[in-house]
Amino acid sequence: MTLLHPFSRTNIPLPSINGLLTSRSEYTIKEIREHYIDQGILSANPSDTSDYALVVVRHHFAMMSFWRPGDLNWTKINFKNDNLYNVVYFKGQFYVLTFDLEVWVFDIAEPIVKPRLLVHQLSRSNNSRKFYLVEVSGALVIVTQSDYWKASDDGHGYYYSIRTIEFNIYEVDEITGKLNEINTLGDSSIFLGRNGTTCIDSSRFTAGIKPTYIYFTNVYGPYGYMGAYNIKNGCIESLCPELELELSLGSNRLSTSWVTPSDNRRIKS
Repeated sequence: MTLLHPFSRTNIPLPSINGLLTSRSEYTIKEIREHYIDQGILSANPSDTSDYALVVVRHHFAMMSFWRPGDLNWTKINFKNDNLYNVVYFKGQFYVLTFDLEVWVFDIAEPIVKPRLLVHQLSRSNNSRKFYLVEVSGALVIVTQSDYWKASDDGHGYYYSIRTIEFNIYEVDEITGKLNEINTLGDSSIFLGRNGTTCIDSSRFTAGIKPTYIYFTNVYGPYGYMGAYNIKNGCIESLCPELELELSLGSNRLSTSWVTPSDNRRIKS
């Protein structure tokens, strides 16, 4: 297994995946049939420094492990909550968001890595099915995404089409462990997708990126779309109608991802 930068083709060798698959004793390699990593989080850019860590997450089995350059094996992180959902690196520590909407934090620099609970369960609506952690202007923020599910019959069986209806945003108070709902991002915009979450300063773009918007991808079954959510008025607009048409015609394997520029130059959309 390797860590690959897709554009520069830089390749960093990693320890064997066997160390991840056997990190939980009740499962054997043969019993775990889906050998994929749900999320990988870097503490720093490997192009800039060799002092970084890579945390990998397998949500279904609630497994977290980390590796640093020079390590021969993966180091398991003991996390007892089975509802892992999202992990980010923020201000020198890793933060974990669970499906129960709890926030945990841990530091791999400690002799024994032991996540501690920072925020208790957040009440959520029944339509809230996706949750994200993201840094916005130096603050840690939770984004909840609520969807409307509709069952349809295409003649071959039932499938569900999904339409996002709203987002809610909460700033995490790291001192009190409280969550404060917010309705503006200033000049920032959030991008959500299968490949992760990021926040961008819209002033870096000459056109196209609007402040206080959430840009998101949503591809499920035979229907999907890319949308932009206006946080101030709650309106959603489609970003790519032709993609919706293609998906509705049966291209249900098409998936979309956001690519984040790595330089600080002013960007043309």
